[in-house]
Amino acid sequence: MKTKIVGIFVVTLLITSAIPTMGISLEKNDCSDNILLNDGWIEEIDGVKILHLSGSYYEMGYQHGYLLKDEIHQNYRAYLDFLKIKGITYDDLLDLWHIMKDYIPQNYKDELQGMADGSELTFEDTATAVMMEVVNHDITACFHAAAWDSATKDGNLYRFRSVDWPLIVRDPDTGIYLQENQIIIVRIPDDGWTSVYSTIAGTITSMGGINDQGVCITSSLSWCMADISNHGIPAVLRIRIAQDQASTSEEAIEILNNNRTRGWNIIISDDNNNCYIVEQSADNSYIGTWDDPVESNNPFWEIENVVRRGNCYISKNMASLQRKVYEPRSIIHWLYNSKIAKLFGFYDSFKYEYYPEFLHYKVLSEEIQDNFGELDFNVSMSVLRDCYSGKTNSKWNFYQSIFQFYRSVLFQWAICPKTGDIAISFADADDSAHKTPIYYFNFNDLVNSTPP
Repeated sequence: MKTKIVGIFVVTLLITSAIPTMGISLEKNDCSDNILLNDGWIEEIDGVKILHLSGSYYEMGYQHGYLLKDEIHQNYRAYLDFLKIKGITYDDLLDLWHIMKDYIPQNYKDELQGMADGSELTFEDTATAVMMEVVNHDITACFHAAAWDSATKDGNLYRFRSVDWPLIVRDPDTGIYLQENQIIIVRIPDDGWTSVYSTIAGTITSMGGINDQGVCITSSLSWCMADISNHGIPAVLRIRIAQDQASTSEEAIEILNNNRTRGWNIIISDDNNNCYIVEQSADNSYIGTWDDPVESNNPFWEIENVVRRGNCYISKNMASLQRKVYEPRSIIHWLYNSKIAKLFGFYDSFKYEYYPEFLHYKVLSEEIQDNFGELDFNVSMSVLRDCYSGKTNSKWNFYQSIFQFYRSVLFQWAICPKTGDIAISFADADDSAHKTPIYYFNFNDLVNSTPP
């Protein structure tokens, strides 16, 4: 059953005198909520909240903040409480914002101000929320892939990805977990392309999605402490900008490869089945596709018409910035690099635990290879779910049973850009996303949906 919930327009927006000092250029200083919300509304399908945003960047931010006020407050409290574990304070986030803010386009500052006004938070609150994703750079592990032509059952391009995130981030006031406030956003800016993506309520950023030009972007962290900078735009916001502005893979690459800050692996595709890998850090990058010799650097290997990444670099130039030993395959290297080894005094803090990251890549790559030529919309989701359930590899299953983090999946999705079909599963308070129901949507249906 499909129900639609529309915000009630009741009060007049008051723009505070503090806004000009923040450098925010607003278009509508005398608008009522009725006008600001415009075509912003919430649609609920089978329990999944779909947030429809449209208009100027300020309006989209206001719609987001107004319609999901409670969820945004819950998420911000949950984030801040979680960051206490890492010794990170609100003031630390604000200091980081003041470094990065000059690199961020004004449109997105307007959107943050709109969200602040709509949710009755301060601009600083919404700005620091972007920084939360920067400082949490070391706690996520993801996998994503693109397959097309000979690799798929019908030759169509299929994109699939898993966003792995600790499922313990919880609002101390209400007990609501972050994953309970996941949403799908349909975004129709006045000055940009329409896009659909999944995210957490209360952020203007994106881990990836698809726009109406067929440009599809996915991402995973690739830890690289040897080459980072705070003078740039966080990758999750550059992805948002690319989805708003890019009509081809090449345009997306140009946006994503400028103003870099930290280590990421990004996969970009478009309607012409142009699929690229971008490995990047603050000052270095590699751009390639499936048949680039880099993809076959041992122990990694190429798969025809498939690109995929986890959380480590494959390019040797990029890998040299990340780990001292290129070979990530040996458990001996992992033991040497692990926090367990630190207890025995032979831990090198420059190194990271890349054995599990390679195993993650290997298990999913083998499953893709086993289904080569048969990959389609549903098989792509099965590849993710079976691997994360430990069904395909006993070593990986054993490792997951010890380190439950690798079964902490925020959401998983598959997209066929040609048809617009989308499958997605979300973690809930009890289960990781690879165990929860799969919901089915269509890009065009979501975009063309209207409020009652």
